[in-house]
Amino acid sequence: MAVQQQVNRYDPRVTMLHEMVNESTTDLFVPENALTGPIPTQIGQLGRLGLLRVDLNQLTGPIPSQIGQMVQLARLYLNGNQLTGRIPTEIAQLVQLVSLSLRDNQLTGSCLPTHLIARW
Repeated sequence: MAVQQQVNRYDPRVTMLHEMVNESTTDLFVPENALTGPIPTQIGQLGRLGLLRVDLNQLTGPIPSQIGQMVQLARLYLNGNQLTGRIPTEIAQLVQLVSLSLRDNQLTGSCLPTHLIARW
């Protein structure tokens, strides 16, 4: 059974990313929700997640390297946050990834997966 999480962007009860996911979540769609804090390192435990859309929030800190453990991830939208640091090379391990947006953060480096480069 697929579990999808979609939170109304005006829901004041949810402010942290780790408050809304569990290991059975398949899609997390929460753009413009004023989410705050870092992306938890436990993100790598979400092996069923195919869509992670947390763009246009207020997430801070680095993208955890554990993101490379999300083997089913096909769409990753982290743009428009306050993320900092180097883009983890582990993103290149996401062989299912077909869409990636990291713009409008304070990230350095580049590690676009080669399977995405081949499509351009």
